[in-house]
Amino acid sequence: MDTVTADQIRITPVTGTFGAKIEGLDIAGELTPETVELLRQALQEHRLIFFPRQLVDTGQLVEFARRFGTLLPGHPIKPCLPGYPEVWGNPSGNLTEWDSTPRDRYNRFETAWHSDGTFLPEPPSTTMLYAKQVPAAGGDTMWTDLANAYDRLSAPLRKMVDELRAVHDPFKQFAPLLNGDTDERIKEGIRKLSPTVHPLVRVDPVTKRRSLLLNPTCVTHIEGLTQLESDLLIDLLLAHTLIPERTVRWKWHEGDIALWDNQSITHNVVLDYGEQERLLYRLTYVGKPIEGHAGA
Repeated sequence: MDTVTADQIRITPVTGTFGAKIEGLDIAGELTPETVELLRQALQEHRLIFFPRQLVDTGQLVEFARRFGTLLPGHPIKPCLPGYPEVWGNPSGNLTEWDSTPRDRYNRFETAWHSDGTFLPEPPSTTMLYAKQVPAAGGDTMWTDLANAYDRLSAPLRKMVDELRAVHDPFKQFAPLLNGDTDERIKEGIRKLSPTVHPLVRVDPVTKRRSLLLNPTCVTHIEGLTQLESDLLIDLLLAHTLIPERTVRWKWHEGDIALWDNQSITHNVVLDYGEQERLLYRLTYVGKPIEGHAGA
């Protein structure tokens, strides 16, 4: 097995604000400590990094993933891969209703722009996706930069959102699973969850850079505001955030890996692949309570 050294690696930014592609690396090879540290630094600097076409088995994937931190169970309520509790297989959804049920203005249609697990008291710090099976066309994933979105707010609006807290309610996200023939174990897992309150602006514990914490999948309201005020402010922040200049779009190939800061980046799948098969493996990392502005 070849040893991969730091001087073999090429890091290429994919936008001017966030995201980078890492090449010259075989994750199944032996990685020197210097190489691992370089990859960790790349993740901290770019916050979203891609490793193209890494054709590895699940054990090798998990071993590589552990280089970046402590892994959580693959999903808080859904079953994971046999023998690999850290890995959740995220299968393709049923897109047959696409023509009659279009997405809304925030692209919600059986999915949404979201950060993983923000309804938890300690949301995952980082998320990894591995492309196990991808459609011949379509099925890209998009990411948007919540730190740049915060930076580009006007000063008065930044001052206001710094002091606010939002309620993240898992039942908003998972309520449809409580109906019908969903596995009873999943239903029971949902019933054990409860809403969580986080600052609307998250402060990175290392860099101290601030970012919005927006998750339209499960945020129900902002504390201290009326529902109308809350809805309008969330709409404003999402409209400000979800613009092309803040996004990265990745065309998956089998074996591609994406790894990103789950608390400063939100993501979504492009539902344009019809009935083709699409299977991504998801791994998430232990996080800490969301740190907000000292006055919040």
